[in-house]
Amino acid sequence: MFNIKPKQYSKIAILLWSAPFEIQNSIDICHQCKSWLENGNTVSLFGYYNGVFHFANNLLVPPEKVNIPELWQSIHNKYPKAINFKVCLSACLKRGLASLDIPKDNLSKSNLYNNTSLLYNTVSVGGVGDWVEMMLEADYILEIS
Repeated sequence: MFNIKPKQYSKIAILLWSAPFEIQNSIDICHQCKSWLENGNTVSLFGYYNGVFHFANNLLVPPEKVNIPELWQSIHNKYPKAINFKVCLSACLKRGLASLDIPKDNLSKSNLYNNTSLLYNTVSVGGVGDWVEMMLEADYILEIS
């Protein structure tokens, strides 16, 4: 577990670099966040690089393994106003979790929109600037790689 014991009603920002299946402590991260939420804190998670897979809704997980994206969703369902998920659009595009759909009738950039159907609907899409904003608003910042 983590050695961080935030004061009650703190804001915690977490940057997830690695995919849930790449790091040993993915389950620990989920349980620690749940503990922080139970104590009245708020948690913002930002998926970057392979960390976007923490929020993919189509991962095939062997039956003997814990499905980390589903675990995140269950935590979000219990604390919807206290936990926030955001992912980097560029990282999602590079990993096939999002696509840019270009309408055939008008190719202007203002009409581009992103298809993120492979992510849970509790996840919003942004960029690195959103991570910077999360850090500025947070009392505690963690980087999980």
